[in-house]
Formats: sequence, structure tokens, C-alpha cells
Amino acid sequence: MRLNKLKLKFNFNLTLNSKPGKYLLAATLATIGVTIIIPWTPLATLLGFQALPLRFVLVLGAIVLFYVTAAENVKRVFYSYVKF
Repeated sequence: MRLNKLKLKFNFNLTLNSKPGKYLLAATLATIGVTIIIPWTPLATLLGFQALPLRFVLVLGAIVLFYVTAAENVKRVFYSYVKF
């Protein structure tokens, strides 16, 4: 098969327009929850973890939320100018 005759159709959806599956969403939220909670449990001592200050965790969460929002906005603007 020659490459110039190969036709591919790409479907570019913005992340916010498509919803994740319920099991993927549940697994992601559970992972985030366990990751945040472990340092405040007795398991942390066994693993050698030390709890971060709650203020740091909240600021980090805000930074991540800002990053995701900014990335989605940049993608939206980019794909409004570039058509596939």
C-alpha cells in the first residue's frame, strides 16, 4: 500500500467535550485520594513518608487546577485556528 493513497481521518475532541468512563474516573479519584491521605496514616511511618503541611497541598492542588485549565484553553485556541 502506498503512503500517499492511505487516508486517515483524525477526530480531535477537546478533553472537556468528552467525558471519561465511570471506572476510569473512579480509579483516578481513588488514586488521588489515597495519595493525599497516606502521609497522615500509620502506613506513612512504615514507608518513611512525612506529611506535608495542608497549606502546601492546597496550593499544589490550585497550581495543578490552573495548569489544566490553561492547557485546555490553549488547546481550544490552537484548534480554532488549525483545522485537520
